[in-house]
Amino acid sequence: MKIDHEKFISLYKSQYGALNSSQSSGLGTLLGFLEQDRDVSDLRWAAYMLATVKHECANQWQPIEQYGKGQGMAYGNPVTVRGSDGKTYTNSYYGRGYVQLTWEANYQNMSQNLNLDDQVLIHPERALEPSIAYRILSFGMRNGSFTGVRLGDYINGSKTDYYDARQIVNGFDQAALIQGYAEKLEALLRQSFNGEGKQVYHIVNAEVGVQARRGPGTNFPVVGTIANNSPIEIVCQLHGESINGSDIWNKLADGTYVTDFYCDTPNFAKFSPPIPVCKDAPPPDQTPKGDAGKQVYHVVNAEVGVQARKGPDTNFPAVGTIANNSPIEIVCQLHGESINGSDIWNKLADGSYVTDFYCDTPNFAKFSPPIPVCKDVPQPPPIQPAIKGDDYPFRGSAPDQFDGWGFLTGECTSFVAWRMRQHGIDFTNSMKGGLFGHGYMWANNARKLGYRVDNSPSVGAIVYYDQNAFWAGPLGHVAYVAQVNGDGSIVIEEYNWGLEEKDHYAYHHPPRLTDAAHVSAFIHIV
Repeated sequence: MKIDHEKFISLYKSQYGALNSSQSSGLGTLLGFLEQDRDVSDLRWAAYMLATVKHECANQWQPIEQYGKGQGMAYGNPVTVRGSDGKTYTNSYYGRGYVQLTWEANYQNMSQNLNLDDQVLIHPERALEPSIAYRILSFGMRNGSFTGVRLGDYINGSKTDYYDARQIVNGFDQAALIQGYAEKLEALLRQSFNGEGKQVYHIVNAEVGVQARRGPGTNFPVVGTIANNSPIEIVCQLHGESINGSDIWNKLADGTYVTDFYCDTPNFAKFSPPIPVCKDAPPPDQTPKGDAGKQVYHVVNAEVGVQARKGPDTNFPAVGTIANNSPIEIVCQLHGESINGSDIWNKLADGSYVTDFYCDTPNFAKFSPPIPVCKDVPQPPPIQPAIKGDDYPFRGSAPDQFDGWGFLTGECTSFVAWRMRQHGIDFTNSMKGGLFGHGYMWANNARKLGYRVDNSPSVGAIVYYDQNAFWAGPLGHVAYVAQVNGDGSIVIEEYNWGLEEKDHYAYHHPPRLTDAAHVSAFIHIV
C-alpha cells in the first residue's frame, strides 16, 4: 500500500491535535514500515496495528520501555541466559518495543522467528530499535505469537472486529478505546492513498472475490466476479441493499454494480466525495416465482453455505448445508437465536431451519409478510452442564505441596489430575510410565502413551495450552472441559489462571467461557 505521509499526518493532527517533531518523525517511520511490509496488504490490519502502537506507546509513536521496567512482575526479574557465542548474559525481560514484548521465552522466540539468531534474547534492548520493533509487531500480530490469536481471526473477508482483536495482544484491556482509534485511523488511511490522475480503487478483503451485479442488490443477477485486489473504475455511487452494515454500492465503468463494503473507498456506510452520486438507479429486479406463484427465496452472501438445523438456534443439531445462491422454500418465520443482529429464522419445507440473515427475504431483523409466522416453535435440546465448581480437596491450603498423585497443590496440573481421578482414572504424574510434568509437556506425553490429542472439544477432555499461547506463560497450562456449546465456545474449569493475586493457586470463578479455536489442543483420556 502507498500512503501519502504528509497528508496522513496532517489528517491525524486535525483529529488528535498537534504532534511534536519526535512524534511526527516516529509516525512517518511507522508508515514507511507499513508501506514496505508485503505481509500487510489489508488496510484494516494496518489501521489496527497503528491503533495498537498508539496505545501501547502512549501516543509517542516511538518504541518505548515498559513504565517501571517490570518491577514487581515475574518477567521483570533478572534472568541469566547463555548466548550462541558461549557467553552468559543477565537481562530483565520486561516490556519493550511498539508492542510490549515480555518474558524470556518470547524474546528467544522472536529472535528465531525474525532470523536474528539470539540477538533479541541476549540484547533485549534491540527490541527498541524501530526496524526490529516493527518486525516484532507485524510478525507477532499476524501469526498469533503473543496470545495465540492473530489479526486474521478478527479482521478478514467476513468481519472487522476491532474490539475482540485486542485479544491478540492483551485480553480486553482498553479494547473499546483501541477500537475507536482503529476506526478513525482506518478512515485516515483511506483518505491518504497516493495516486496520480484519476483515483483508482480496488476490491479488498474478499478472499474469493466480489460478485458484480446488474443492480445494487443481491436480487439482481450476477454478471461476473472481480478478484480480490483488482483495480476498479467507479463512475458513481448510490444507495442499495445493506451489506454488512453499508448500503452504499458502486457503479463501475462497465455498467455493473458492486457493494462498497469490499472497496477501498475513503468512507464506510456513506458516500465518498469526490466520487459523484449516481443520477439514475436501475429498476428493482423481479425475484423469480415458483410453481403457482409461490415466492422463491435464496441463500445469499454465504461463501461456504448455511447450515440447516433442527431448530432456530445453533444449539440444535445441523442436518445439512445449503450452498450459496441455492433456492429455498420458506413455509413460515419465527424468532430464535440472534445471528449477526437478526433473531429471525426461516422454517423450510423439509422441516429444517435456517437463520434469515443469509436469506434474501425483503426485511432484515423482522418478519417479511406475506410469509406467515410459525405457530409452533421447537424447544431447544437440554444442555447437560458438567460444571462442578470448586470441589478440589486442597482448596485454600498452602500451595506447592505434594498432592498424592505426583503434582503440586494449587497448580493447574494438580486440579486437572483431580478431575480425571473423579472419572475413575488412576491419573498420576508418572501414569503408564510417562511423565506429564508442566502443562506444556502434557500433549506430547499423552500422544506417546496412546491417548488422542486433537482440536475437537468434548466434555471431560483436557484443555491444553502450549508455552506462551494465549497468556499461558512459559510453562503452558491445562484445564478441564466442563461444557461444549453449539457456537464453538466451551466452558472450562481450572486452577491458577490469571494475573491477579486472587487467581493465584485458586479456582477460576466463574468458570471461563472461551472459544475452542483459541486452545492449542484437547487431550482425550476419559
